[in-house]
Amino acid sequence: MAILTGQFDRTLDDKCRFLIPKSFREIFSGTEVYLSPGTQHSIELHTTQSLEAKAQRISDSSSRHDAKHRFARLFYSQSHVVPVDLQGRIRIPASLVSWAGLERSITLIGTGSHLEIWCSQQWSGFVRKHETEFDELCELASGLSAQMESGESVGSSGPLDHSMKTRPK
Repeated sequence: MAILTGQFDRTLDDKCRFLIPKSFREIFSGTEVYLSPGTQHSIELHTTQSLEAKAQRISDSSSRHDAKHRFARLFYSQSHVVPVDLQGRIRIPASLVSWAGLERSITLIGTGSHLEIWCSQQWSGFVRKHETEFDELCELASGLSAQMESGESVGSSGPLDHSMKTRPK
């Protein structure tokens, strides 16, 4: 599986489509992708393989059973399978455009296993707010990775900690 990195500024057209960055076209072109609500009102863009891996992590999570089911219901019911057209464009469904508060200017960011789509203004605010925490976040993430590799319990951290407060309309 490819590791997805980088930050790319894009523009939504009148049909809520955007062009996949050239460096990712081979990964995403000629296939269907999955668009899902993400944390902090972003949209997650997954290949089949990355969504299957996320589904397995959700299933294997040690989080409370009822919280896991609530998250799964919200996440999967609001996810969409969308085609990538021949020009390498993806159309974002209106419900997810609303969820993320997208305007014409969007930013795609690589997060390792998948891409996230952000309203460019919201992404800039996120970076300004959190860039001073980079070293601390790096240590926390490295410690979490070491715990996971050694088989230690990592508590309830993970995708279920970020429940959605608003549903797309």
